Amino acid sequence: MRPLPCRCRLHAISSQPSTLLPLLALVEAQLQQLSPHLSAHLHQLGTPAARLAAPWVAFAFASYLPPEQTLLLWDRVIGFDSLELLPALATAVFLFHEAALLQAADYEDVHHVLLDATELKVVPLLQAFLFDVQRLREG
Repeated sequence: MRPLPCRCRLHAISSQPSTLLPLLALVEAQLQQLSPHLSAHLHQLGTPAARLAAPWVAFAFASYLPPEQTLLLWDRVIGFDSLELLPALATAVFLFHEAALLQAADYEDVHHVLLDATELKVVPLLQAFLFDVQRLREG
């Protein structure tokens, strides 16, 4: 089976590498590994991380981050030639908001916490995720 062309990987429902389903599974796996309490809490609320991150990953954060931050992310995706930065950033966003998300009582609370992305900075989030997860959790 030939790999999908790059332009359609994020919108392909496939198990091929770097398509939407494996990328969302990576979000779940990373969050489960780094914060099992948050992962379990989101599942208890009926809002698993993969469901919350699906629009972020499918649209490469275009509708979530401010434009300049989106372009910084896309620059890194192109530079590293890897869509796996998208689940890394999604997981970093969850960890950045971990304390508030653990206080959430329902979907509306979770949605409210994740609604405003204006304070998110792609480069520091990715660096913290890759090199210093504890710093990321401290905000």
